Amino acid sequence: MTSAQITSLPELVGTICRRACLTDPDDIRSAPIARTRITGAGLEEEHLFGLDWTDVIVSATRFTATTIEGAHFHRVIFQDCDLSGLTFIDCMLRDCVFADVKSRAQIQFVNTKIDGVYMTKITLDQLEFQRSKIGNVTVASGDCHTLSFHQCTPMNRNSALTLTQMNLTSIGGLVELRKSGVSVHLDAELWRLLGDLFLREQGFNEIGGDNMDEIQIAIAGAAEELKLPQLPAG
Repeated sequence: MTSAQITSLPELVGTICRRACLTDPDDIRSAPIARTRITGAGLEEEHLFGLDWTDVIVSATRFTATTIEGAHFHRVIFQDCDLSGLTFIDCMLRDCVFADVKSRAQIQFVNTKIDGVYMTKITLDQLEFQRSKIGNVTVASGDCHTLSFHQCTPMNRNSALTLTQMNLTSIGGLVELRKSGVSVHLDAELWRLLGDLFLREQGFNEIGGDNMDEIQIAIAGAAEELKLPQLPAG
């Protein structure tokens, strides 16, 4: 999603919020839905096929342990939703926003085309992309325990992934994603974090604290035995 498209979102939201909203899960299962609000609905252990949503705001809605297959989402905003265990399979998401969403389980995008998707203020356990086409994806601000990419490829020559202001514990598949042709952009803090994670995964150990004190003592002892000048402490 481009900056111009993000700027136009308030106008879209204002227009849609003046319309009636859907709250019945039976209405959500129907297709297509356009220029509509969905709020307060609850879906659990559902398998939904062929949804077609355009200019839709989805708020305060649960999609727990639910699979959405063969769906098309264009300019859909998911806000303040519980997406615990939600899986997209063979879907198309274009110019969509995930804001203030949470998940206590894995969210998966499987064999899905994702272009112009913006995620912000998220609180997720696991976010996984499998065999999906990446167009332009931005994840900006939030907490995610595990973020991973498996066998993903670019949707076009301008495909890009941007990660910024994220608290991550583990991340996988970025090297393969970059090799596939997707441009990867990180802020400075994530750049350092991913460097640390990579070194730990490769078995490297950081020198610091007690380890540094032990090393300095060992060097001082060796220097004394060899009659070499001691290194200054610190």
